[in-house]
Amino acid sequence: MLKPMLAEDIDHYEGRPPWAAPEWTMELKYDGIRLVWTNDDGTPRYYARSGNEHTGRYPFLADLTLPPHTMLDGELVVPKGMSSDACALVNRGELVYVVFDVLTLDGNDLRRQPFELRRQVVEEIGGAGLLGPRSMPSETFEPCEETARRLMAEGQEGVILKRHRALYQEGRRSWDWLKVKAAFEVDAVIVDCDSLPTKGSLGDSNGWTVLSYGYMIGGKLVRAGSVGSSEPREIQAAKVGHVAVIKCNGINAETGALRHPRILRFRTDKTADECGLPA
Repeated sequence: MLKPMLAEDIDHYEGRPPWAAPEWTMELKYDGIRLVWTNDDGTPRYYARSGNEHTGRYPFLADLTLPPHTMLDGELVVPKGMSSDACALVNRGELVYVVFDVLTLDGNDLRRQPFELRRQVVEEIGGAGLLGPRSMPSETFEPCEETARRLMAEGQEGVILKRHRALYQEGRRSWDWLKVKAAFEVDAVIVDCDSLPTKGSLGDSNGWTVLSYGYMIGGKLVRAGSVGSSEPREIQAAKVGHVAVIKCNGINAETGALRHPRILRFRTDKTADECGLPA
């Protein structure tokens, strides 16, 4: 099955980032399950980024009324404002399919056509009502760093910058697609530590430490999630009650759980009692 095209991280982009560049489009970066939808054999089928088939798990994806031999690339997401995690497959009845690319349409292969044209086709099939009631085109904007920062401050996962002339490169990361991920730093309390024996790349023994973190809520330390690390050594020596500065790409406003957490350092100037839910 087709493996979707992937974006490079803008932090590693050589040259000036293409903010305000007229030959680029900016769209929201979605936090969900990447799905390629196809109806080549007359039956709607859909596949995850791994290539695993998920057909039948989300019945509403049969509502797309597209011509035979059509293939879409998109993301299965939980609508903004819900606390569910799409990757955990909860509240499936509320999921929507966000379409950001069309690879074939009615037997016509569009992968060697520029993204600008493919994006126009996405808008046309969305405007014609062919995506059904719970599928929609991704949201796009003029490429603007200020707009991107505002969106991420409002809780969005990030943005993707896409070059208008970009062809669709299956299974490859491309500098024609650049991802900009939200980044936050949160103070949290270490609730528990679990050391797991592992082997290093050179065969030497080392340890992988899984740290549970949480916050003081109502006078009690409440666990919110976990983060794993094998380096540096001071992280492996973390103790319950230590206050850690954790970098992440998103925060669950209800539970304080962090998306893609990574410990940066520990604080000695702050106590556990001072660490409530992130604002």
